[in-house]
Amino acid sequence: MIFGIDFGLKRLGVAKVVQNIIMPLAPIMRKNRNQASRDLANLLLAHESDMSKITLVVGMPCDLGGMESDLDTESSGAGRHEVMRKRISHFLSLIDFSGEVVYIDESYSSKEADERLLDRGYNKRKNARKNGVLDSISACVILERYLERINSLSHKKEDKQNRAGCESIDIESSMLENRVIENCKVESSLLESRVFETSVLESKDMESKHTESKNENCLTNPLQTKNANGVGGNENLE
Repeated sequence: MIFGIDFGLKRLGVAKVVQNIIMPLAPIMRKNRNQASRDLANLLLAHESDMSKITLVVGMPCDLGGMESDLDTESSGAGRHEVMRKRISHFLSLIDFSGEVVYIDESYSSKEADERLLDRGYNKRKNARKNGVLDSISACVILERYLERINSLSHKKEDKQNRAGCESIDIESSMLENRVIENCKVESSLLESRVFETSVLESKDMESKHTESKNENCLTNPLQTKNANGVGGNENLE
């Protein structure tokens, strides 16, 4: 199960994902660290008895110049993130949390959550800030950003797999085309060899037939053969 947490020094906004639907939960009013950690542990265990199966999506402001979180009160620059991570890790160690912790940029999440309450009157919006409702809506915004990132990574992975598949198909097509070309070359060469051999055989056969025909003519008409050689019958009589 996936929970979104908007950590603050005064309140903890909480939300969860149920069948891809994000729902805000009752915020935890923070009197002290031990009390808040116990309340969070009880809330998580009420929804999932095995904490190792829980993913906590925790908001972490990346806008270092802003004042998005109540936690953003010490240090400055990149060291601010490290301070917040240590605080959150220590807080979760109090409940012996064994699940996965994911940090998501929560910059301007409180402002976005406040804009979702614009349709309510001023007093209701003011009360929402005091009683922690706004913090739980901020936790919903954090979860939305987490799911958007998951979907984006999933689409990128699918696109990469599709591109890899297309490249594989192109390679196979190219290899098949090369095989076809090579086969055509081989068959063409064999055909040329057969044609040449046939032509040679036909030529030899024609020469053989011509020789046989010439020999037959010599046997059947010896006089013509003698005349052809310049020796006539009349010359013999003289």
